[in-house]
This record gives sequence, structure tokens and C-alpha cells, in this order.
Amino acid sequence: MCLRFMKTFRTPQPQQEYLDCPIITFHPGISAWPAVRDTMGTSPCNDLNADGDISVYDAALMARCVNSNTQQDFCDFPTSLVNPLETVTLSVANANFQNNYVDISILNPNSRVVGYEFDVSGIAVSTVQNLVNSTQFPVTPNYSIDGKVVGLSTIDSSISKNTVPLLLCRIYYSALLDSQVCIANIVAIVNEDYEQVNTQIGAACASFSLVPFNDLCANAIPVDCGTTISGNTDNASNADQPAGCTVLPQAPGIWYSFQGTGEIITARLCSNSNYNNQLQVYVGACSNLTCVTGASGGCNQSATVNWFSVPASDYYIYVNGDGGATGSFDLELTCVDPCPNPIGLFATNIGETSADLGWNSSNINASYSLEVVPAGSTPGNGNNVIPIITGSVNAPTMLVAVTGLTGGVSYDFYVFENCGSNYFSDNVGPLSFTTPFGVPANDLCVNATSINCASVTNGATTFATSNDLPATINIIRRTKQLCQS
Repeated sequence: MCLRFMKTFRTPQPQQEYLDCPIITFHPGISAWPAVRDTMGTSPCNDLNADGDISVYDAALMARCVNSNTQQDFCDFPTSLVNPLETVTLSVANANFQNNYVDISILNPNSRVVGYEFDVSGIAVSTVQNLVNSTQFPVTPNYSIDGKVVGLSTIDSSISKNTVPLLLCRIYYSALLDSQVCIANIVAIVNEDYEQVNTQIGAACASFSLVPFNDLCANAIPVDCGTTISGNTDNASNADQPAGCTVLPQAPGIWYSFQGTGEIITARLCSNSNYNNQLQVYVGACSNLTCVTGASGGCNQSATVNWFSVPASDYYIYVNGDGGATGSFDLELTCVDPCPNPIGLFATNIGETSADLGWNSSNINASYSLEVVPAGSTPGNGNNVIPIITGSVNAPTMLVAVTGLTGGVSYDFYVFENCGSNYFSDNVGPLSFTTPFGVPANDLCVNATSINCASVTNGATTFATSNDLPATINIIRRTKQLCQS
């Protein structure tokens, strides 16, 4: 298989054209793959970092070369860069032996990741599912039955930095080959600069057991906004059952974790749950949990809780049953910003001493504060050139008339909104604008100068602005004399 394009690259050998290279075809989200690459062997055409092996790193280098449309030469091979300052950890986050899958998590506090390749042992892999938000990392992982797993973004996308483990992928298996499922080896992880990073294996293995992996708070499975995760409490124990929180846990349960975002969080056990379920939410550390909220589904209803999450706080969700009930469920987590930021700041009708300043808002009935400062100055420190303007958001597109400005000066304006109940948007800005100098008094139609027949009025448009331009009309020249003396 060959890639048909004409970019060239340098090797220790004379320059060659890719057209002549029997390299592996790359599909979106899929890198060089075992069944094909193992039959090809390595060559300067496919071993782009010249390390004697074909890996996701070679595939990433090739993808960047193919997709490059800049003047920089991303096709100068071989190349092999390792960033010693970045470390990414992969761990076995969850093993569900009832439903035949293993979840792998990624911890990447300093790296945005575009590709990964690792090996698992102890299972015959049947398929692999991406668990990263598809809008952030739209990748379909590839795999081999003997445990090779690869994910690569061949477009401009990457996994954001995460200071807590994020679920990376779910590996389904057709057979257990050992009493343990392990991450046997991390082949390579590639950052957004197309460098390899240091790698380490965190929780390496999960031992076969009918007790769910997240039966203990310390093994809580991380969940993220906008995701739904399946679980089952049939084989859970009471080993780490917490104290009551709004409702008292009455059955064995399992744990999930979530890091606060500053948003309103809704956790819901979806309607396909097959038993009377309960939810309790706690904040803190597993050794010192504080109750936040809880709810009981009861009578085959879905338990639902809502709370405001403090940014960076650690929350733990305990899923259990009412009256000793156990069963399967889907846990859904949704997040809503209680006070979204103003967007689309703009300035219009800019005069010598005034301007109309506007923005788009989704917070109808919120209050706003608008501040104008000299260009480059910090807001909120007494730098405002006119009194801070406050008011109520009464339309999706707001427009506020500002006066008291000085001609020929550059300004920045900022705006934030107060949605009540201690919910505030960020102070958004700056939007920069400059007032003109020497604008004629009759620059606007409302200030038109009165003229009389048979009089002469002098004027100049040198410093006139484009504010208040009339609609364009077509002027037709007529040959008939319209006026007679």
C-alpha cells in the first residue's frame, strides 16, 4: 500500500519521493497497524524516527507531514524528539468482568496528547471504544486481538491536559486469558508538538473478581460532564459504605468521582435502571467525606441530584439501592454553566466623545457592569475613565450608550454579568476601540446644520466618520433641464 503524494523527505540516503515508498495507508484516527506493518518490516519510508520499529509516533509524524500546509518543513526525516519535562500515566481504571470490558485512564497534566499506543495482556481484544469527548478527540481506536491498542488524531485535535485521571478508552474482550488484565507496555505517547513524552504505568492490573473494581471509594471511576457510564451493583459489597447523605444507603454500592467545574451538576440514574436506586454525593477525600446531597429513586424511578460544584473540588458519587435492592444502571452526568460569559463584544457609532458598546448574552434579567479603561490598562483597579455603567440584561444583544470619552484616544471595554445566587460570569474583554478627533458637529443626521436657499455654507469632511451613513441610492442623470432662471 502506498500514499500517493509528492512531498519529499531527507534520510541518511539520497532524497526520495514518497511516491516510491511502500508505506502504510493512514485512515482518520488509525495509525500504522500490526497486521500490516509486521509483514512490511521497517524502512526509511515508514520508520520515520529511525528507531527500528513502526509505532504511533511514526504515524503521527507522517500525519503532520501529509496535513502540513505551512512553509515549515515537517517532512524532514528521520526525526526523534522526546520531551523530558512531560510525563503521561496510563492506568487500569476499571474492570467489569460481568460485561467483559476494561477501562483505561490517562493522566496528562502537562501534555496535550494527539496519539497513544500501548499493549494489554490477559485478554483477547474484540473491540475498543473511545471514551474521550468526541468533540475534543474524535478518534476511533484501532487494536489487535493480542492486545495492541492505538489512537491517533490525524486532524487538528488533541486530548486536553488533565490533572486528574480521564477515561481514555474501553477495551472489550472476547476471552479472559489470565487471572489478571494488565497494561503490559506503553509503546509511545505523542504530544501536540509531535514529541514523544515520558510514560509510566499507574495501576497496572485488575484481578478477576465479581466484585466491581469501584467497590471502594479509593477506586472510584472518574466521570465527566456530558457522559453516561454503565454499572451494576449485583456483586458489590458494603466494604466502603458511607454515612447517610440526605438518604441512608440501604444496599451495597459502587463509587464514581468527579472534579468540580464551577457549574451546576446533575447526576441521574437513567430510566433503564432495573431496580429502586439511590445516589449520594460527597466532597473531600475518601478518608474525610462531607455530604453534599442525595436522593432515592424508589418505585422504579430514577434517582436524580443537583448541586453547584466548586472548581477543582473532588466529588464522590455513591450509587446504591433502596431497601437492599441491587441491579444495573446508567449514570448520566450533565453540567450547566449558571452564568455563561458575555460573547461577541463590539463597538459601534464611535464618535469623538461617545460610543455604543455591545455584546451578546444568554443571561436575560441578569445585571451587568461595563467598564471603560485606557487601552492596555487593567480593569477593576480604578482605571476606569468614566463611572462604571450598570444595568439589567434585557435583550440577547445588548447595546449601551457611553459618553464622556475624549477624541483621538484608544480605549478597552470589559463587561461581566451577575446572574444572582452568587453566580457571576467572567469579566470579559478587552474590546478595543479608538475615538476620532476633530469630528464635525454635524457628523450625525440628528445634528444636521440648517441651510437656506441662496446661502453659502462652508464645510469639510476631513475628520468625518462613517457613523450614520444613509442608505445607498442610485443617481440617474437626466437630460431635461429641471431649473430655469
